[in-house]
Amino acid sequence: MSTDEQTDGSVDADEEDDGVMDEGEAMGLGMGVGIALGAALGTAMDNLAMGMGIGIALGAAFGAAFAARDDD
Repeated sequence: MSTDEQTDGSVDADEEDDGVMDEGEAMGLGMGVGIALGAALGTAMDNLAMGMGIGIALGAAFGAAFAARDDD
């Protein structure tokens, strides 16, 4: 039995996918996009460490932007 399942086999309501991106998912998506862009940029510049640093900064910015867009 996974940790998300209760004794009757149901899943906690907050664990179900409601189709709406929550803040954690938005930050994860933003970091993934930013780090991927940073790795590509670092490879192109032949300086992967700098590219990854830029990618982490971009990821934080993208994640914050993705998380804030639902706060209308």
